[in-house]
Amino acid sequence: MLKMNHRTKLEYMLLGRLMVFHENIELALEKGLKAEWFSREELKKVFIQMSEMFQNTGQFEVSGIEISDELLDVLYDYGSFITSVNIAIRELKKEYHKDLFQNKIKEIMENEELTTEQKSLEIRELSEKINEEEDESYKFLKPQELLKNWAEKIENKVMNGVKSPFPNMQKYFNFLGGQLVIIGARPSMGKTALGLTFFKETAKRHNSLFVNLEMNESEITERILASEADVPLNRLSFREQTDRETFAISEAIATIDNMQFDILYCLKMDFEVIVNKIRIAHKKNPFKLVVIDYLTMMRSGKKFQNRNLEVEYMANALKMLSKELNTCIVVLAQLNRSNEARTGKNKKPEMSDLRDSGGIEQAADIIGLLYREDYYDEEMKNEDFVFLEMLIRKNRQGRTGDITFGFQKSSQRISGGRDEN
Repeated sequence: MLKMNHRTKLEYMLLGRLMVFHENIELALEKGLKAEWFSREELKKVFIQMSEMFQNTGQFEVSGIEISDELLDVLYDYGSFITSVNIAIRELKKEYHKDLFQNKIKEIMENEELTTEQKSLEIRELSEKINEEEDESYKFLKPQELLKNWAEKIENKVMNGVKSPFPNMQKYFNFLGGQLVIIGARPSMGKTALGLTFFKETAKRHNSLFVNLEMNESEITERILASEADVPLNRLSFREQTDRETFAISEAIATIDNMQFDILYCLKMDFEVIVNKIRIAHKKNPFKLVVIDYLTMMRSGKKFQNRNLEVEYMANALKMLSKELNTCIVVLAQLNRSNEARTGKNKKPEMSDLRDSGGIEQAADIIGLLYREDYYDEEMKNEDFVFLEMLIRKNRQGRTGDITFGFQKSSQRISGGRDEN
């Protein structure tokens, strides 16, 4: 490691972090990170190239900038030393202003044309100017300010979020900007059906995005159509349908045609590419809700010691993306088999059952785990209409509890159910 002072070390760590985690670049630009804050010319040049590429293309590739292998290695080494870009930017800004203040004072004191009184006045004015530019790390708040800030926060939440589609859900949470919601389930439990329901019901009023990693184009079209029409999936491919089915399908087509949504159909599972495509699409026409099906299908282009760390990185990156875009991101995730190994009849899942859970629990604002009694009961397996439970086991915005939906397995239609608490 190079021998350097605190500010220079901070510059290497921050730029290294941006080099490793490209999704942090836009956050850094939004927070006002400037090239002039870097004291090292080589770092300044790298940041200028990095920011210009990102602003022009919406993404960043190391191969697209001029940088020596030696400097790149140093940045990669230092990039792992910080976890919060926000804190690092605030600290670097403080260091920049401190050095700027000291250099300006030196210039003032060495100016022989100024009287002692003039020097004192210029130093005081300089100090006031820099203090105005500093972030408020500490501040006193009176009751009126507290209430005003709280009211503005509530108003922004209403404006920046949308209601979840069922009244029994709204008691627990809505789709708020900056939220990451994880829905976990075993295969064929109903997580895609629920995710598509959240997506299409929101799309009836607000622009929404569904990131499809698992189904082909025909499958996802038929899933949406069958669910909206409440017609069995296998009936959609029939040339001859009943009058009721024909009418229901026609009505569903008309409804879907008026929805506001995009579907990102992914043949490749490259996490960083998918995130950038979401970001670019959102800039053109902002989404109120993004649903991703599903988390562990994706793979990062970065190297990790194990799969848990990779999933943790992706979960945290999606949480940051939800804040950056000020939208709600619902991510479907697969559970491992731990609940099936439990003795007795209680097969209800727990948060620890999230596959490669890593930092998923920490990153998520809300975690809902899906459970169906018929999934484990042989006598109920042939029943078409069943109940699907969503067990809310983490909720930063409210209470935990169980929500029950109606689930028509043949059409994959989800209907509002009941609140178990």
